Amino acid sequence: MEKEELENYQKANKIAEQVVGYAREIDFSGKKVLDVTEELENVIRTLGGRPAWPVNILINEIAAHYTADVNDPLIIKENDLVKVDIGVQVDGYISDNAFTVFVGKKTHPLIEASEKGLEEALKLIKPGTKICEISQAVEDTVTASGSTP
Repeated sequence: MEKEELENYQKANKIAEQVVGYAREIDFSGKKVLDVTEELENVIRTLGGRPAWPVNILINEIAAHYTADVNDPLIIKENDLVKVDIGVQVDGYISDNAFTVFVGKKTHPLIEASEKGLEEALKLIKPGTKICEISQAVEDTVTASGSTP
């Protein structure tokens, strides 16, 4: 990998980390999905990046890739499980980040199970580890918590 490529990945990742930190401080309750999306995309631009895709705000059973359009009336409510998917790009080099919050509460059993699964996956990631081994560890951890991956 060229030095410039690595620097662009690092810059995209640094911006993404800052945007995720900013987003984690938002009180989502009562906000329109579109307003949160636009706010986070503006933060990305202010920090020197560009959205890699529209920021996705996913509520409850919406699992992935929900993009609010200009007339979207969807409002985030107390007790919603909200997933925030943020992609930042710098000269085409992308950092992909996501997190979940339970609006109005500190945590949720599904969030805790997912975080434990991620911790187990990170312990296994090294050269030679098969993807199926990592996947199995995540599945075993999440299932043990009473959730279904």
